[in-house]
Amino acid sequence: MSYYSDGEKKSDILLIILLIFALITLFLISINNSKKIQSLEEEISTLKTIKQEEKQNDNTNIENNSTVKENNIYEIEENDNNNLTKKDKQVLEYLEDIDEKVNYLNNTEKSKAKGVFIGIVDFLFYDGKINGISFDELSDEGKKEVLKKSSNIDAKLDAKFPNYKDTISQKTKLAFNKASDIIKRGSIKLSDFSKEKLGKDNYNEIIRNRDQLKIYTKEAFGIIGETTGKITSSLKDKIKNWYEGIKN
Repeated sequence: MSYYSDGEKKSDILLIILLIFALITLFLISINNSKKIQSLEEEISTLKTIKQEEKQNDNTNIENNSTVKENNIYEIEENDNNNLTKKDKQVLEYLEDIDEKVNYLNNTEKSKAKGVFIGIVDFLFYDGKINGISFDELSDEGKKEVLKKSSNIDAKLDAKFPNYKDTISQKTKLAFNKASDIIKRGSIKLSDFSKEKLGKDNYNEIIRNRDQLKIYTKEAFGIIGETTGKITSSLKDKIKNWYEGIKN
């Protein structure tokens, strides 16, 4: 004996059909969402790949540009060196050696700092010689490079030994400061450098202290090198005559 009427059976069947339809719909929606998620993941992966490739390309371009730049700098330096004479290079190598060794002077060696600068002044203004070469024997390009290096050494000494030009007297200090200024100007524009611009008073002030200044140069160049110039090796009268010749 059945407890369900035909209407109830039909209703149950309809409900089962609706449930099945709902499950199928949910299944289809789930599949569709899964495809969308997969598609989205693929797009994200593609974008990451593209960005990585772009980054690699940028890095490659940067490296290439750096290489080109370095090559250009090397070519420029090589060309500059080609413009230098053998004598230019010998003097510059000597000054490079001084520049390097100045790094090792300690804080108690201010007298050596004075000696280094006096030696440079001797070479540039008093016809001193480095490796048997005078400043006047250099090419214009060589003179400019020597002035640049000399100015750099002066600046390094000044940073390491503030007021290191305080030597014999106030007048001597002013004379060396004037020489320092002329060297710096000449390193920028060669025509701004000349021995005459030191001035007769400053020129003679350094000569007047020649014997005392010689102590500093010997102490400094005893460990740094050797320079022979008219301040340290020639007669005072000969220097005066040389200066008078420039003046006249």
